[in-house]
Amino acid sequence: MTVDRPAPSRESVWRIAPEHATAWRAWDGEIVVYDDLSGDTLKLDVIMAATFERLQQGAVSLDVVADHLAATLDLEGDPRVRRLAEIALERLSLSDLIVAEAL
Repeated sequence: MTVDRPAPSRESVWRIAPEHATAWRAWDGEIVVYDDLSGDTLKLDVIMAATFERLQQGAVSLDVVADHLAATLDLEGDPRVRRLAEIALERLSLSDLIVAEAL
C-alpha cells in the first residue's frame, strides 16, 4: 500500500510527528532519531539535522525552512537552498518523522 505524501509547497506547514520522533540525540551537528513505532534509528545529515532542529520549534513552511538553512549553513543568496529544503522535508516525511498540514 502506498501513502500519498504532499510535496513541499507554499500551501503547507510541516511539523514533527511526535508519535514517530520520540527520542533523538545530537552530536557535532549530526542528529540520530529513534522511531518508537517502527524501531528504526535514523542518522540525519547536516541539512536534515538543521531542518529537524528548526521543526522542533513548531510547525513551519517551506520558505521558513529554506531561510533557516540559508542562515544556519551560511548559504544566503544561494539559489539551491530552496531545493535543499524541499529534499530535506521530503526525506523526513518519507521517514515518517514529519507530517504536512494545509495552511
